[in-house]
This record gives sequence, structure tokens and C-alpha cells, in this order.
Amino acid sequence: MSRPSLATVLAVIALAVACGGVAVAAIPGPDGRIHACYGSDLVLKVNQHHLRCPPGSTRLVWNQKGVPGPTGAPGVSRYQIVQAESKHKKSGYHKVKASCPRGRYPLGGGATVHGNTGDKQLMSSMPVRPKVHTRGGWQATGRQKGSTVKSFMRAYAVCAVVAQ
Repeated sequence: MSRPSLATVLAVIALAVACGGVAVAAIPGPDGRIHACYGSDLVLKVNQHHLRCPPGSTRLVWNQKGVPGPTGAPGVSRYQIVQAESKHKKSGYHKVKASCPRGRYPLGGGATVHGNTGDKQLMSSMPVRPKVHTRGGWQATGRQKGSTVKSFMRAYAVCAVVAQ
């Protein structure tokens, strides 16, 4: 087995020093914070904790983890988004309802009208309360007129289990 050359040994030592230097200059810094600068060009430049910002720029420092956000609404769990689509037709009114699965209630929703030409209009987008024989969800109406291309409407409902 041959011995490594002096050049190989020096290359390995240089690589080890370089890797050690990267570990010292890691982001976030040793205090766990991220350091950055931004100037009048509004460009944010993240840098090492020990570097100063250039003249005319502002230093920003923040924690990597951050402060916990507010807790969700009490009693809400296991949400899902459901959607429904109207029939495809060339012109006229569309009405569509995205129904929540049994045991889930609508928290929010929305709708879109899809078509390539003509005058498209979303006329209503609102929640539907559950009743004795119907499930809650989100209902929308819209229209497209003056089109030779079929259009359709899609409604979305955000549904969740809600503790009573």
C-alpha cells in the first residue's frame, strides 16, 4: 500500500479547516438567532452573527423558533375541504352546493366560475346551515352569458367536527 503524497495530506487538512470554518460561521448564530441586513433596495441579506451591516442599512435579528401563535378555535378538530362542481353548459345560471360530511359543520367556503369567454359573474357565495334532513355546507350561484364555450362553477366548503 502506498503512502499518500504531501499534496494529498495538505488538501485533506485544508478541507478539514474549511469545514471547521463553516461550522463556526453557521446560520443561525451560536445564540440561536438569525442575523440579517436590509438597505434602501429592500433586499434582505442573511449573514453571520459577527458581521456588521454596511452603512445605510438596517440590522434585523430574530429567533429561529419564534413565539407560539394563538390556539385554534375551541372545540374544532379534524377539518377537511370538500368541493362540488356544477354541470358544464354554454350559457345561463349555475347553482352548486358543497355538502359537509355527516357530523361536520361548515366553517367557511367560497366559489369560482370557470369559462374561457363571455361575461362571468359570481352572484352569491354563502354558508348553508344544516337542517333536520339536509347537511350543511357552502352554496354558490353564478352565471355566464354571451359565450359559445361551456362554463361551470365550483364551490368549496371547509368542514370540521365541532364540539357542542
